[in-house]
Amino acid sequence: MRFSMIAIAVLWLGCENAFAQQSAPNMQAAQSFFANGNTAYNLGRFDAAADLFSKAYEAWPQLDFLYNIAQSYRAGGNCKRALHFYKRFRSLKEQDTAAPLSQKKKGEIEKFISELTECVANAERSAVSQPDTIVKPQLMTTTPTTTTTPTATTTPSGTKVRTAALEPKGEEDDDDAVTKKRPSAGPKFVVARLTGGMALIGAGDLDIPVQPMFGLIGGYPIHIAPVTIEVGAALTYTPLPYTVMDEQKRGMMLGFRATAVASYPIMPKLSLRGDLGFGIVSLSGLEAGNPISTNHEADSFMLPSIRLGVAADYELAPNLAATVSPLSLAFSPGADRMYASSLREIDIVIGIGYRQ
Repeated sequence: MRFSMIAIAVLWLGCENAFAQQSAPNMQAAQSFFANGNTAYNLGRFDAAADLFSKAYEAWPQLDFLYNIAQSYRAGGNCKRALHFYKRFRSLKEQDTAAPLSQKKKGEIEKFISELTECVANAERSAVSQPDTIVKPQLMTTTPTTTTTPTATTTPSGTKVRTAALEPKGEEDDDDAVTKKRPSAGPKFVVARLTGGMALIGAGDLDIPVQPMFGLIGGYPIHIAPVTIEVGAALTYTPLPYTVMDEQKRGMMLGFRATAVASYPIMPKLSLRGDLGFGIVSLSGLEAGNPISTNHEADSFMLPSIRLGVAADYELAPNLAATVSPLSLAFSPGADRMYASSLREIDIVIGIGYRQ
């Protein structure tokens, strides 16, 4: 069902009995504000259009005016105000059993809310970022050209008007009177995390106390709103203590894994993260008589490894975030020369992340 930016006509045409109960001066005032707001929107005066649609809502509180206000603020680049009115429209419309939103329109509004939430978060990050250099003005700049694609709506009096929606030149969309411009997205070039914590290692009957562990993860972010995918690599280190004839020895476990990380923002500064890694783990520093190798000779092992984890990132500064991983699990099948049939590591870590 077509749902243009100015959707008041649908409500007016479908609710004639309700109109009869409204005060005539109030409806006339709303019609006047609506017409003036439509004109202001077509002329690109989006703040004025939002103000006029607000006055129309005050005179005649119909929900579609809230949608018009949100559209005006979004077209004018005011992400915060647009986000507020989209949320109010969605919340009140969910209670409207007489004229509920279609699934298509509901999905579009959810997309707008997601994009605007990220836009507000980016603006907040930019507000606290201090400039450290100046640049020489360019003598010539180019400005992208936009055109307006009109859509027809109907006022209560039956007169058709044209409502313009900003579109990039050469593109049209009859079902949506909104711009195609997307808010800028997240980190651009590199993401790195330095972590440390505790590791619980399991290898057959071998009794290994809790050990410290350290990790370094780097990746390249690919933004697919609202999710950010990071493709990269991870290096982990965990000591591997053992006893030979009542003498304490120490080997080590080094993990090398290709990683894929998916981050999803749940609040402006808080994101949930899922980690997946494939690679190898190396056991080295095992002297003769170690309890891991079956031949009790000095030995080392190279094992395939898979790692899964969940974490949360909290932004401390525009390029800096604290990261907490309450659970990470690494698993490797054992080798022929090992007593244990598998090697397992459970980690709880915290750290710092850098985004550039």
